Amino acid sequence: MNRPLVWVALGFSAGVLLAARGYTSGIAIPAGLCLAGAVCLYLFPAVSVSRPLGVLVCFLGAGALMYTARHGGPPGDPLSRLLEAHTPGWCRVEGIVRDVPHADAPDGYARFFVDADKITLERQEVAAEGGVLVRWSNPGALPLPGERVSVTGRWDLALARINPGIESWEDKLRRDGIHTGVTASGARAVETLAPAPWYSARNWTARFRRNLAGRLEAAMPESAHAFALTVWLGDRTALTSETYARYVATGTSHILAISGIHIAIVFVTASAFFEGLTSTRKRAVALALGFVWLFALTSGARAPALRASMMFTVYVLADFAGRERDAPTALSIAALMFLGWRPNMLFDAGFQLSFLSVASILLFLPRLADALEWLPHALRRPVAMPVAVQFLSLPIAAYHYHGISVAAPLANLLVVPLLAAALWLCFITSILSFLWMGLAQVFGHALLPVTVLIGGIIDTIRAAPGTYLEVSRPSGMALASYWLAFGLLAAALGNRERRQRLYGAAGLLLVVAVFWWRPSPVPEAVVLDVGRADAIYIHTPGGETVLIDGGDRSEFVDTGRRILVPFLRARGIQKIDKVILTHAHRDHIGGLLTVFETFPVGTLLVGADLATCDPESFEARLAALCAARGIPVRRVYAGETIELTGAVFDIVHPDETWSARQNLNDRSVVCRLRWPGGSLLLTGDIEEPAEQHVSQRDCRSDILKVPHHGSATSSAGWFLDAVAPRYALVSTGPRHGQDGMAASVLERYRKHGVNVLRTDRMGGIRVRLLDTAFTVDAARLERNYPVAAF
Repeated sequence: MNRPLVWVALGFSAGVLLAARGYTSGIAIPAGLCLAGAVCLYLFPAVSVSRPLGVLVCFLGAGALMYTARHGGPPGDPLSRLLEAHTPGWCRVEGIVRDVPHADAPDGYARFFVDADKITLERQEVAAEGGVLVRWSNPGALPLPGERVSVTGRWDLALARINPGIESWEDKLRRDGIHTGVTASGARAVETLAPAPWYSARNWTARFRRNLAGRLEAAMPESAHAFALTVWLGDRTALTSETYARYVATGTSHILAISGIHIAIVFVTASAFFEGLTSTRKRAVALALGFVWLFALTSGARAPALRASMMFTVYVLADFAGRERDAPTALSIAALMFLGWRPNMLFDAGFQLSFLSVASILLFLPRLADALEWLPHALRRPVAMPVAVQFLSLPIAAYHYHGISVAAPLANLLVVPLLAAALWLCFITSILSFLWMGLAQVFGHALLPVTVLIGGIIDTIRAAPGTYLEVSRPSGMALASYWLAFGLLAAALGNRERRQRLYGAAGLLLVVAVFWWRPSPVPEAVVLDVGRADAIYIHTPGGETVLIDGGDRSEFVDTGRRILVPFLRARGIQKIDKVILTHAHRDHIGGLLTVFETFPVGTLLVGADLATCDPESFEARLAALCAARGIPVRRVYAGETIELTGAVFDIVHPDETWSARQNLNDRSVVCRLRWPGGSLLLTGDIEEPAEQHVSQRDCRSDILKVPHHGSATSSAGWFLDAVAPRYALVSTGPRHGQDGMAASVLERYRKHGVNVLRTDRMGGIRVRLLDTAFTVDAARLERNYPVAAF
């Protein structure tokens, strides 16, 4: 059996995946798989297929057992499990600083991570261990890893916005063992209690990184310094969302996160340099590896850089063992090391992109470079690398960023060599900054034209039409077919006898990947987690898509870009048939602007004409978008029925008597979705006057979207009597440090026997629209994350 470790790694990874998806719960099934694999190997040794199949099945069980052993216990950690019994409020936590992402002190806001061991809650000190995310506004001096600190602020178990069926930053934090968040404000909120031990490697690395950031600031122009912080020290604090979007659109965003491409550049260029200085390849490789690890530590010992460095180290160890380098075996060893250490790393986007980028380079770079025989030998690998790095990581980039840059090979071909120059300039500047600042400034300022040229290339390519395709998130079938196709291509490059057959099979699999790319949306209604705002997605049993409101938009956040567009892409949505704007307050209309710019929209339904007197208002901008794109805008009134395929919308409010003199909240469109299995009443921000009007109509519903985010202005008792819901869904979030739902309103729902679900505690809430019934669940409950009491 050739390359047995490949089968081991594939089986182990598949076992982790199946266990995480709940297909092998407990230990009986994994143990049975291990036994079945061993039996296959023992009873059928002469059958050629039994060896790889037996190893695959055996380690599939081993991977499932490993994941179950590591993650089969109760959710969260002791600290978060303690806090589940309390409502979010003020606390004081003590612990050891785990990590500080910033190399340079940021302005206005910082974050870091603490391994807490003690919490003071409601004036009672309790010993409880757990990972804590600290969000610190108006910060003072940043602590360093290894130091013992105390943090005073408001705790919460909700770490980020989280919605069904889509990856969130909270998912990554929880995989890293962070289950509690503390929001602190002011320099005195964080206090250093004890220094780090002298032997703390993380502390010394962070000190060096922070010192180097200051030296680079003195040696470089401001714009070049921001770029150097990103690509050399791994600090993306100065990177704006607009700048990041430019790199994403050209398929070059990977250069902004220190990972596989950076390590590959350092290794390839350092190897070439040292081969010219030394007489043996082993010595050159050893020196290049030393330089790679120095770079990884200098950048802050970030996990992606360390993973990529380990992968290259495993790959070239064959040189010292007197054996030929073998990329598949090296990748398999690296995968087993990483997943054996932390099985849930398999689901981390950074790990996926870093691993696949390095795998692409190791598998395809040598053969692609050999194919460029018309180029001078010294240029073949530098030219081939930007293209080779794309092969395996492309669908994962589409999965997480919902787009494919057609111009990525060209952009990388031009940008990656410049990145290599930038990395070497950063290295030389760093060394000289400790020896002679004047000379360091010469090389530091030399970085400026490189960064300007990179920016110019990216902007030029981005401006060309058709260079970026926004796509749906690929399905699991598409991903499997794509990677199997490129696995066959890699095999074909080293097998002349079967090359044509392998090429044909790979081509067929790529056709299957394209055919199965878009996932099929399922009938559902989702109250999205968008903070104290509203955005509700509905996909009817007949396949029509409706969006009610679009969340907020401000100078700090665009809900449309950050949440709605990725959510719709993940659902495979290509067109929105109808959008209902309940009313024109910012927290309902803001995110719709980006949605209308991104997706074709059939019709916009409103309860009042859009005001266009102020051309900068959200209403005027939305009206202008509709006019430019030919989207009809229609007012709806109480008593209307909107027929959909497999469902019906009843317009319950407002009627023509509700004039512009009334409160805008009370003029919200109230509509009831009916399908064979149930009904859902959507209420906007109506308050008690409008509730009284709605109560006089037929408004009984199984599920109620709670009016006005659970505020005390709404949800009167007689309104709940009229609706008689079984479930109440609240779209809300903390406001000025206070609970997102009024206590009196929550108590009113409880007295009426209504099951309350809240987005601020549970994440996005999904209602599955079944033929004769419905189910209700929430993102954090589905993921088995800890939820604070309310």
